[in-house]
Amino acid sequence: MTERPEISCLLANVCRTMPYTSYIGISSYAVVFRSRGAAFLALGLVGNELVNHLVKLILKHLVGGSSAVLRRPESAADSGIYPQHYPVKSTTSGMPSGHAQTSAFCAVVLSHAAWDVTTASLPSLCYIWGVSLVVMASRTRFGSIFAVMVDGQRVAQHTLLQVVVGAVVGGLLGQGAAEWWYGGTRTLFCEIAAVGVVTATGAFAVMEKSFAGHGKHASRETELEPTKLVLPADSESLLP
Repeated sequence: MTERPEISCLLANVCRTMPYTSYIGISSYAVVFRSRGAAFLALGLVGNELVNHLVKLILKHLVGGSSAVLRRPESAADSGIYPQHYPVKSTTSGMPSGHAQTSAFCAVVLSHAAWDVTTASLPSLCYIWGVSLVVMASRTRFGSIFAVMVDGQRVAQHTLLQVVVGAVVGGLLGQGAAEWWYGGTRTLFCEIAAVGVVTATGAFAVMEKSFAGHGKHASRETELEPTKLVLPADSESLLP
């Protein structure tokens, strides 16, 4: 039986595991129903995950893990896909948000699939994007009941910028995957756009690091040394 404290965290735990449980659901559908489309979507999700890790690695290498753009919010803790028994502060890079990127990737691809099946797909689209947006919001300070709770407090795991960048990258990759699957011609454009978003984020992070270093250097130069009173060697003879 589910206890009351567990019930209060139910929605948050569903959101935190949603991108990864989608792997199981889609892979299971591909195996059980021998769906070629679901199998390729599962491979696309794996590729999307690898892209997220690669982008984080590149940005961290370019600007360092101490960059404010890459750092998670100060309150971030227990940011993994499964709850920790003893939550610790999250120090990993949060740019871009993996949850947002995976949610947007799935939402875009599934939207194409829903639209392809029937023209009366508004309820399906509302459900797809509703779930996706809730998962994204759950990672920010606007997560409310969907946010992860640590020591009785709901905490943000990502900044808004990290979630937005993750959603844009995932959405563009999803659009590129859908274009490729349905025989479109804009796949290359979507891939270039995704690279452009990542590049712009990296440039912003470099600027942030540069200005932060400049400000720190300037403040060091303008810091006043404490005034020291130097008395002559025979000053004791001058005292009464």
